[in-house]
Amino acid sequence: MFELENIILLIISFFLLLLLIQKSKKIKKLSSTCKEQSTIINSINIPIFYKNKDNKYIGCNKAFDKEFKDFKLKAIDDLKEFRTTCTKEIELTYDNEIKKATLINFTNYLDGSVGILFDISKMKDDKITLLNQKNKLELALKGSQEGYWEWDVKTNKLILSKKAKEILGYREDEKAPDNITDWMNLVESYDIAKTNEALARHIKGKSEFIDIEHRLKTSLNDLWVNFRGKGIYNSHNEISKVYGTLRNISEQKEELTSLAKQKDLFTTFMDNLPAISFIKDKQGKYIYMNNFYQKLLGFKAWKGKKTEEIFDKNISNHIIESDREAFYEGKHKHEEYITNEVGIKKLFETYKFPIDNAQDKVLCGFGLDITNEKIYQEKIKLYSKIFDNTNEGIMLTDAKGIIIAINNAFKKITGYTEKEMIGQNPRIRKSGKHDKKFYQAMWEDLLTKGSWTGEMFNKHKNGTIYPELMNISTIKNNKNEIVNFVCIFQSIESQKLIETKLKKMAHYDTLTNLPNRTLFYDRLDHAILRTNRDESMLSIIFVDLDDFKIINDTLGHSSGDIVLSEVSQRLVSIVRDSDTVARLGGDEFVIILEKISQLSDISYIANKIIEELKKPIKLKDNKECFIGASLGISTYPNQTTDKKELLEFADSAMYEAKKNGKNCYKIHNN
Repeated sequence: MFELENIILLIISFFLLLLLIQKSKKIKKLSSTCKEQSTIINSINIPIFYKNKDNKYIGCNKAFDKEFKDFKLKAIDDLKEFRTTCTKEIELTYDNEIKKATLINFTNYLDGSVGILFDISKMKDDKITLLNQKNKLELALKGSQEGYWEWDVKTNKLILSKKAKEILGYREDEKAPDNITDWMNLVESYDIAKTNEALARHIKGKSEFIDIEHRLKTSLNDLWVNFRGKGIYNSHNEISKVYGTLRNISEQKEELTSLAKQKDLFTTFMDNLPAISFIKDKQGKYIYMNNFYQKLLGFKAWKGKKTEEIFDKNISNHIIESDREAFYEGKHKHEEYITNEVGIKKLFETYKFPIDNAQDKVLCGFGLDITNEKIYQEKIKLYSKIFDNTNEGIMLTDAKGIIIAINNAFKKITGYTEKEMIGQNPRIRKSGKHDKKFYQAMWEDLLTKGSWTGEMFNKHKNGTIYPELMNISTIKNNKNEIVNFVCIFQSIESQKLIETKLKKMAHYDTLTNLPNRTLFYDRLDHAILRTNRDESMLSIIFVDLDDFKIINDTLGHSSGDIVLSEVSQRLVSIVRDSDTVARLGGDEFVIILEKISQLSDISYIANKIIEELKKPIKLKDNKECFIGASLGISTYPNQTTDKKELLEFADSAMYEAKKNGKNCYKIHNN
């Protein structure tokens, strides 16, 4: 397609030529010289030829001769058909027998006619080339899902290719926008201003090409398009036509919108994350910090700053080193201190990893504040050490009483291993020495008071029953629900043995193993209570060994101890189990006889004692000795109801027996 504007300009040139010719005729009349006329015509660089009114060739200008040369006559012959004013395209043979498409403007005037020739062969070739390029472009655009359009700026006409119509939702036979005004009517109202501006800027030569993305609302579709084009300038340096492409970018826009939403969502997520998040470039400059990090730093300036510009030397050196390890050594997990806005150091567990972006590597990272967690960890370590190194056994159960943990002391005290106890119920160590009421009372305290403390007999792995001093407490959650029970205990077997020993030492004679004076008085009190309750009678017998000092002095104290031990055994063998034989000290013994029905019973016991003590006592080295005893007897309540008097009466009677020759008994007589 060639430019009609150029043809019009040539026609205008022709009329200018006519004016020049007319002017030259006037000049001819004035100057009466044909030389001047020839000079004017020959100065025009367009082939011109002349005919007279009989249509006979009468001449041409130099440009005509130059273009046709040896083929001049053939050209004149081919041009003889032109007789009246017309404009026509024909093919003429030029110099060197080159055939060219030629536009002829033939005009009758005055006494003849003149013809002007325009070589349009190049224009025709350009048109063919342009059409070929257009066809190729349309084929290429068809494969690339792009439509083609042309816009005639002066006429406002818009031509859309088949693909362009298809993009807009029109069939090939349907009417689509055929001018730029109709096109703009389809543009979404929000996009009209920027689209108009883009077109106007290009038409005014202020942009190299049109490249605008806007929305279209057709009767069939709502879509996003990429509208691209470039103008063609005419001879007046004005854009007369614009050629371009149209592409449906709705899917891309939806994807971009989705990506933008995802980006906004991710940014919102990162900014509201209760952890620090950051991005640094390879030089250590901060590119991004989330809100949590900025708030931690007190919203001080950070963008584009290096670590050492924000933190003090000790902290920044550690952070820079961990950055280096993440970048070059693949070490991603770190612990580092970060100072907050008031100068308090917070310990963060950070995770850093390098990422390749379009320009260079960046370091991304996030970190969790583990300051309190670290304190808890240290406490847990300490508690664990205490748990495993305390001398008390510790047992932890769940809410159902199933054992979930024991310490080393538990294993040492009970003989059980961890494997044997985990998952078991504590009743595995039950001794069987406590009744149902004992455990009911224990559970009542646990569930109402939250703890129980007491002594409990439990069973060792080897079957031994032993006592423990135990404290059991409940552990509750924030809903006040019991989640665990913790039991802390210690074996008190050795303490009990010591306690028994001390108790025995306090109440029993160490030599004879008989109750001592303290226990005697206690038993006497209980005996009197029973006697009063039963309305019966009891008797006190004081036994004092005769001449015991002689044995000690002559045979030695060890022999004396043998005598005392033998005497105590003989006394115990004589009385009932319900009676009491005690040693008050030295060679003095006392007997409590309960539930006496008559005095003759007392006399019987007294005589038996005297007879038993007369028997020889074996000493060491097969030696023997003999001993006797004086007995004093008092009774309750017939003689006295006063305990002190009761003892005095028996003591007084014992001395009466000694006065009567010893080795006899005397009953107190009121």
